[in-house]
Amino acid sequence: MCISGCVVGKHYSPPHPPPSSRFCEVAKENGMDIFRVFDSLNYVPNMLLGMEAAGAAGGVVEAAISYTGDVSDPMRQKYSLDYYLKLADELVKAGTHILSIKVSKSNRIQSVQCLLKSCSVSHLFPSL
Repeated sequence: MCISGCVVGKHYSPPHPPPSSRFCEVAKENGMDIFRVFDSLNYVPNMLLGMEAAGAAGGVVEAAISYTGDVSDPMRQKYSLDYYLKLADELVKAGTHILSIKVSKSNRIQSVQCLLKSCSVSHLFPSL
């Protein structure tokens, strides 16, 4: 059985430090296997801190893409399917072991949208 937990990218405010390598080391020593890293704005530089700390501790890094919008609507240009595919590519290049889609409870997605995104990602990154 694998045990997973979340490491939020860089959402912290000073005087509280960001997730540290030591946190990930202790979590790994105590049975954490998979570290799910996400940033609600999908800002990759914020995610790298958690991804690097989890990877250095020997954990499996799961990068979660925060989903918003409607990828089946060609008029939506900012959060298009291409946007999510480029984001997935950045996360794979950054060293993630697993890609996941994080959807908020208030943003229920239609099965067609999820299918479009999942199929496109799995074709581009068959090794994940």
